[in-house]
Amino acid sequence: MAAAIRSTVSGEAVNIASRLESKTKMYNREVVVTEDVIKDLLPGTQHYRWIDMFQVKGSTRHLKLDEIYGHQPAEVRQFKDETRDLLEKALTI
Repeated sequence: MAAAIRSTVSGEAVNIASRLESKTKMYNREVVVTEDVIKDLLPGTQHYRWIDMFQVKGSTRHLKLDEIYGHQPAEVRQFKDETRDLLEKALTI
């Protein structure tokens, strides 16, 4: 009988991924990413917006949380694009 193989993944990236998953539920958003992902998007990529800052448990880092919504219907993308600056202004007050 073969022994069962167990593996564990750990580290900061896994911790951040876990926190991001919980943020999708908390903010009722389909896709949330950190600022690092936004920096890696192709030039000219649109349809994302800043929605919060959060601190990863067990870390002193504060991460910028962005929502990606390019996959949503055109009217949703348009609304979010048009209100992006207003939302960011509200978040920085």
